[in-house]
Amino acid sequence: MQGFYDLSPRDYPEGLSKHFPYQSRPPLNIVQRLQRRQTDICSPSQSYRLKRSFYQCIVPNYTESGLLTPSGYLRKFSPNGHFLIGFSWDQRSLVVYEFLGAGAGLKAYVDGMETTRLRRKLFGQFFRCRHSVHVPSDLNRECSLFTVDSQYVIVGSSTPLGDAPFPHMYEILRTNEGIAPTARSPVEDYALYMIDLQIGVISDSIMYRFDKICLAHNQGLSLCGSTLAVLSVQHQTIHLYRVDHGTFSHIQDIGEFCYPDDSLIYSEVDFTCSDSEDEDADSLAQQPYHNRWFNSLKHRLICWILKKAQKECTPTNKEPLLDYFKKFDQFVSLRLWKMQLLSENDLLLKYADEDIVSMKQTDPTSQPAIFAFYSIQTTEILAVHDNTSEDLLRFYENYSDDFRSPVSHPLSRDVSSVANNPYARALHQKFKQTITSAKFGGHKEATRRLLGQLPVSSQCLSSSPYLDLSLFSYDDKWVSAIERPKPCGDIPVKFFCRDGGYSSFQLDTALRGNTQPLSRRLIAYIFHPSEPFIISIQKASGRGMDYVVSFHFRNTIPTGEHVAPTSGLLKSTNPWLSFMLHRET
Repeated sequence: MQGFYDLSPRDYPEGLSKHFPYQSRPPLNIVQRLQRRQTDICSPSQSYRLKRSFYQCIVPNYTESGLLTPSGYLRKFSPNGHFLIGFSWDQRSLVVYEFLGAGAGLKAYVDGMETTRLRRKLFGQFFRCRHSVHVPSDLNRECSLFTVDSQYVIVGSSTPLGDAPFPHMYEILRTNEGIAPTARSPVEDYALYMIDLQIGVISDSIMYRFDKICLAHNQGLSLCGSTLAVLSVQHQTIHLYRVDHGTFSHIQDIGEFCYPDDSLIYSEVDFTCSDSEDEDADSLAQQPYHNRWFNSLKHRLICWILKKAQKECTPTNKEPLLDYFKKFDQFVSLRLWKMQLLSENDLLLKYADEDIVSMKQTDPTSQPAIFAFYSIQTTEILAVHDNTSEDLLRFYENYSDDFRSPVSHPLSRDVSSVANNPYARALHQKFKQTITSAKFGGHKEATRRLLGQLPVSSQCLSSSPYLDLSLFSYDDKWVSAIERPKPCGDIPVKFFCRDGGYSSFQLDTALRGNTQPLSRRLIAYIFHPSEPFIISIQKASGRGMDYVVSFHFRNTIPTGEHVAPTSGLLKSTNPWLSFMLHRET
């Protein structure tokens, strides 16, 4: 049966060719595409797109399930794709694996291994354990940040206070903006470790005593270039560090003070009671918890809102200023919830009510919040928007790459976004329209839901070319560029080529005999940033800590066929296979 792209103009029905002009489908043969690239003239703006289109010819077409892997949790690839990091079962060690290439495992098929033995050996064909770095506390396996050169990774750990004596109140509430601990948001001891992936050692570490930092999915950390920001929710402080040659160099803290030398001026002020002879009262008055003024960051936020209200007032209309005074107590009760480095000099801050920050509210997305853009160099609030602002949503839609590109490796510019990809924009508009037309929805609710994605967590997006919506189409319900577990279905996840619309490859992840309900079955995908190699991990039903690991890779050798090696190297008529088999030689 002929497809639309296989027809020539003379094959069209009469009068149809003028409405549907003939379009030649790009060849799928990589050799033909290479020859076409040599002969065709391409504009500079399309050269990068042409290079990426070669991934449509080389896809992970084979799945091997039920593999035997080392005990622990596999997490993610480094941005350059050379390493895969994982965590031990007790989460006290970071394991570093070296990736040997997407074609390294083909040697097992060339040797004709039986299925059982192949599933035991295949992991070792693709990966080689380089290091196992032990840390003194429990690591959070959802927290990991790679430096731009992919030489170091930053991981975080937390330690409950346990049976230790509970700390003094002034150690928990170090500022007057501190948050009272709750059962869902307890105070713990935190630590950040910088680990050298090349030699497998801890090059530097930072300790935080009696604090609350959200390590899950890097929500409390943000890395942009060589600047690392750490948000202490408990003390409402942003710690800034310079990451350089495997060390943390403290720059400043933003919260109680905005300039590094503000604390020197503050220390020169005498807060003691001159008429009182009670030394205890004087010592209590010097505790920051008893300060009656706002901290510097909150003061700048409230002043910006006041100045905006004054500008909007007219001689006959004082409503903006009256509205400011009505909501003044709400502004005072705001607490810093999340943050993101937009650049090494700009911060995006998200404020919400204390009940939301302390996790007392079960549905924070439906609650009001405020976004503030802050300049580190000038210590100025540049703009303030609430979470129903259409101006902020329009800015995010037009410049979403500025919210996503600096949070990880430069390869992240390949991630499809609303600003750079028409297919991503269409999905975005479809999601917005669904919320708008839903029951209890509307345009305001759609804006609130979409702005709930801000701030964007650092390095939470995969830059794999197989997730590029300009090259492939897929159902984002089952797989997406966001590195989060997704629901697992009973049918394979199909990827369709944009040039022609045909099925390119599929990820078969269904577990035979799994009786677990579909609503509770989750699967995590680990995409290699540049090669046709994907890892899928899902928990087996009723097996405790057991996980089923599958590899999806490019296999050009028919299953069961034995190819004899010659002179220690493998011969193949397929140029891509020859390249992958000999990439290490």
